Amino acid sequence: MRHLASYNLRPLTLVLLLAFLVVAILALLPQFSDLTVVELRLAAIGFSGGVLIVGAWAIRQTNRRLARLSLVANAIGQGDYAARAEVEGGDSIAYLSGAVNRMARRTEAVIVDLQDHKQEVSRLSTHDALTGLPNRRLFHELLLKELAHARRDRQKLGVILMDLDSFKNINDGLGHDVGDLILRKLAGRLQSITREADTVARVGGDALALIFSGVENLEGVTEAMTRVWKLYERPFETGGQSILISASAGISLYPDHAQSSELLVGHAESALQWVKGRGGKRWQVFDPSMDRQAGARLKLEQDFHRALQGNQLLVHYQPICEIHEGTIVGLEALVRWQHPESGLLSAGQFISTLEQAGLMPKLGSWLLEEICRQAARWHASGLPRIPISVNVSVRQFQAGDVAKVVGDALTRSDLSPDFLQLEITESIAMHDVGQMIDHLERCRQLGVRIHLDDFGTGYSSLSFLLQFPVDVLKIDRSFVSGVPDNPHSVAIVEATLALAKSLKLGVVAEGVETAEQLRFLRNADCESAQGFLLGRPTAAADIRSQLESGRVSLPS
Repeated sequence: MRHLASYNLRPLTLVLLLAFLVVAILALLPQFSDLTVVELRLAAIGFSGGVLIVGAWAIRQTNRRLARLSLVANAIGQGDYAARAEVEGGDSIAYLSGAVNRMARRTEAVIVDLQDHKQEVSRLSTHDALTGLPNRRLFHELLLKELAHARRDRQKLGVILMDLDSFKNINDGLGHDVGDLILRKLAGRLQSITREADTVARVGGDALALIFSGVENLEGVTEAMTRVWKLYERPFETGGQSILISASAGISLYPDHAQSSELLVGHAESALQWVKGRGGKRWQVFDPSMDRQAGARLKLEQDFHRALQGNQLLVHYQPICEIHEGTIVGLEALVRWQHPESGLLSAGQFISTLEQAGLMPKLGSWLLEEICRQAARWHASGLPRIPISVNVSVRQFQAGDVAKVVGDALTRSDLSPDFLQLEITESIAMHDVGQMIDHLERCRQLGVRIHLDDFGTGYSSLSFLLQFPVDVLKIDRSFVSGVPDNPHSVAIVEATLALAKSLKLGVVAEGVETAEQLRFLRNADCESAQGFLLGRPTAAADIRSQLESGRVSLPS
């Protein structure tokens, strides 16, 4: 009976026709001629009835199999991909059942893959792909949750924002693969020294954030930070190199400094910027005075963007003179800001803020363009052609290709590179010696001369000086101010002059303010100088008369 159930309706119809043919043939055969019509009919009816019973049973079984297959198909259609159609046999229904089962298995595998992919996408939306740490989004979510716990349990909570110092130099100098490896190792170190209840997150390229939960007082946070800071005492081993890195960090405490997550993060950021503005490489707890400074800094940054668009920035020029005849041999360009509220601001009143805000590249590009255009205008009007020097900050070197910025400014103004000089301080030059040498070499290839400003204050060695592509040494005003009375200042100035002469470098003494200082420099065989005695920084229009005469009046 089970075997018969495997046949579909077409074979059963053939069997039924065959049965009627058999009965008809039997009726026509001679050996069955003695049977009566009634007997033949009864035989035919009996045989046909049996066949019909078998056919009806087979049809019922077929319908049951089809109904079972339909239920499975509906279940799969409603998302139950584990459903299976267990229909046996060798007919088309069984074949269709196998096809449905194969489709269900493949769909189930696809759904499992999609669910795994969805979980991975969800994880990546809340975690940093490189380190596996919570990202900025999850950090803020966790901070809200930990704040709620701290309020409920009446505990304190510390928020720390931390930036790696000069990490861009590692990426640029050693490659991003090395930088990525250091970040992964640092993440592992931080996780190894923090408690399970604490949070370590990566909230930016080289920016990390920590949440210290359930602390009793500020000392608990500072003790944890002491452990963190010890991590930077050990170098990171990468590809046979030992690399030391440092960090700057700002700390805020709930509820002492703020009660909302936004203010806690903002105060930690204020403390971080306070640290970075003082050289970095340490951590600092937030103080309300920092918030006021941050507000003033933010306003200054916003005002600076308006200054660029509103022609509030000016360039003043200070003459550099040959100290025997007073001939003007150069100009130093100094930026000024005609602030609508605060009046005329010198560079010292806003440069450090722009440095911290990362705005120095914009200011530096504007200054180079303005200087080159002004020099070209002076040359076109027939004034003596003298070089102009301008300070370049470390942020400008870090931001990109300084040589390209310089070259573009020279090209747009059609100014010869002989009339542009770049000044870098000794401390900037020591910031990243290898990269700085590369930058300066490419600038010199353009034809631009390099001045080493504030010489003697950066504690550089003679070997350091020999490496650098420098044309002129500028003796810092702190040494010039001490001559001729301070023997230490006298010794430093004379040694610098002798060194420059032996290396065939030019020399400019800065900050000359008295006739006695000028007399000493003349006797010491210094070439040139600048300072208030020789001329104060003035606007381009006001210095024109001095440029026309080509000299300044020297004291007798």
